[in-house]
Amino acid sequence: MRNSFLVSIKCPECGGPLRYPEGAFTFKCSFCNSVLRTQTDRVTLKYIIPCPLDQKNILIAIKKIIASKKNLPRKFKTIKQIKTYYKPFWYFKGMIYSCHSSKGKHEVEAKTWYYTFPADHSFVPSFQSLGIRSEVLTIEPYDSEMFQKKEIALPLTIDKNAAEKKAELLANKKIDYSQLFKNHPKTSIVAKLLAEKKTDPSLLFSNYSKTSIIGERFFIIYYPVIKITCAGGDYCHTFMLDGINKNLLDEYEGKHNVVASKNEKLTSYHITFLSHRCKNCGNDLEPRDFDIIFYCKNCFRLWLLKGKDYYSQKIRILETPKRENTIFLPFWRFEVIITSKSTNLKIKTIGDLSKFMKMGLHMLRKESQDRSVRFYVPALVTRNARAIIKLAAKIGIKQKELPVSETEDFPSENIWNASLPEEEAEEMLEPLIFLVVGLAHRKAINFYKDFKIKVTDKQLVYYPFEDKGNFMLDHFHNYNFPKRSFDLNVY
Repeated sequence: MRNSFLVSIKCPECGGPLRYPEGAFTFKCSFCNSVLRTQTDRVTLKYIIPCPLDQKNILIAIKKIIASKKNLPRKFKTIKQIKTYYKPFWYFKGMIYSCHSSKGKHEVEAKTWYYTFPADHSFVPSFQSLGIRSEVLTIEPYDSEMFQKKEIALPLTIDKNAAEKKAELLANKKIDYSQLFKNHPKTSIVAKLLAEKKTDPSLLFSNYSKTSIIGERFFIIYYPVIKITCAGGDYCHTFMLDGINKNLLDEYEGKHNVVASKNEKLTSYHITFLSHRCKNCGNDLEPRDFDIIFYCKNCFRLWLLKGKDYYSQKIRILETPKRENTIFLPFWRFEVIITSKSTNLKIKTIGDLSKFMKMGLHMLRKESQDRSVRFYVPALVTRNARAIIKLAAKIGIKQKELPVSETEDFPSENIWNASLPEEEAEEMLEPLIFLVVGLAHRKAINFYKDFKIKVTDKQLVYYPFEDKGNFMLDHFHNYNFPKRSFDLNVY
């Protein structure tokens, strides 16, 4: 997924123009190299797309629209009022994992996706999505004090909870069912019917189907809409123009009053920018847009950025023979107990898992059968959602014993920061377990429908990989995967 917007500000350190990806926690000034972070007291980040149109451009645009309207009176020339409103939109990003199991087949579709939808339906309801080439637009941090009498920012009528529910519905609609099971000859007819929209996907995949959104982020983006009231004689007409490309959005006979929700009030909102430095030695911490856990390369400490402060974290490294060119990637390690009432299953040990997992008795025969079940989730947000789940499944299927050594500091130039919070990584366990079990018979489908996950222990650990140029080699499983799969800073 590409960066959809770039935020434009003046660097608070040197005053130079600075741009960074929207939603980023940390970034660096290209002029003075200052490393900064946003400080919003953990509220939803808000941005605004400034209206680039001046009075002259607006007048030219409305005159062209009036000239194209044959049903308007000839004397309809006077422009009574021009007012700029800013309509809020929810801007959503997330990794979608859609699990499907039916008729002996077992698949998961993974993608990284973004979408915009209105956060206020009281104004220009026909404007249902930004629907723009967003990569060519520049946004600015929203400040509630920036609006004057001639510009009005509309309040939200759709709160974050409602936005999350809408995102789930939209994510389900984005799933391309025709791609599921397309490599299986017996289901090629099904794929064709789905592609031609001749059948309902829910009927074909009714045995088990579930979509999860992981690593989701929500922002508010204010988009300019220009209201122009024109009159001629005893006739009045209102036009609503897109404040970016001058397209006509809506029009009304007579005057049109913008009615905002009485239950919502515009609250004070302001983003501040602070120095991003190690709390121990004062050295600049390396920024990587959306990271939340940072490694100091000067004093070799690990810091969690939470709210206004940094919290020291222990560094846990999976034990491995020392080799050159080792890269350490952050993973959340979960120890779990899985239960299902409908199938009367309780998976607590590797022995329990091996009896139920596809090829488990063969795959896990060399592992200690009474050891706890553990899963590793990469603590990274990337554009390639499939790569994340694929790597986690490769490790989870093997269930190897991977001892951990713990230290206060760990000198290395190749420790990556973490960007996926533990609570969101925990949400990935459900599609991960679906992949690891790998079965599609009746008992497995009943298990998927009601299984519960109890996390008994969780830790951030660093997993060693050997740098092989364009690839990384898993030290423990001898598994290669391409570096481009972890395309960071572009989420």
